Amino acid sequence: MTHMPVTRELRPALKRAARRNTAVDTVWRWMATATTNPDLLAVVLFCVIGLGLTITVLLRHPDLGVMSERLDLFQ
Repeated sequence: MTHMPVTRELRPALKRAARRNTAVDTVWRWMATATTNPDLLAVVLFCVIGLGLTITVLLRHPDLGVMSERLDLFQ
């Protein structure tokens, strides 16, 4: 079995891709990655459902504040 001799020569630098990484490109990639994260989507969905329920209760019971004031719950 023959062994190749070890050479310590520098390799030529590889050319970078024609596409440059700009700050705007990096921000768009970060936003795309963040918005496709399943954990974030679950939290957003939970918040949207809670907001929808809150608005529904407020619209169905517009006198809820008056009722709670009469019951003296917050004093």
